[in-house]
Amino acid sequence: MEARNDEHTRYFRTPSGTIGEVADSHEGAVGLPEGAVETTEEEFQEARAAWAAGVAEHLAGLEAADAELAREAYEALRAAGIPERSARRLSGYDGEVS
Repeated sequence: MEARNDEHTRYFRTPSGTIGEVADSHEGAVGLPEGAVETTEEEFQEARAAWAAGVAEHLAGLEAADAELAREAYEALRAAGIPERSARRLSGYDGEVS
């Protein structure tokens, strides 16, 4: 969220570790969530970057798990005598054949 010229942006962290930002036209006009502690923009950006990296790592893990399931399904279909083209289509596997 980019602050307009007439806005003041404040950054905060809640007791659960969630980060956030609020923009208001008069400093302090908008209250922070209960128990939140104000932080600097730098701390906010660092926490946001760490969160984004964690999300990317989690998504990569999910994609790898999906790829492994597709490979296993493909191999099971091939072992059952299903032709390669059909096994690939049914399993969604598009990797190398071992």
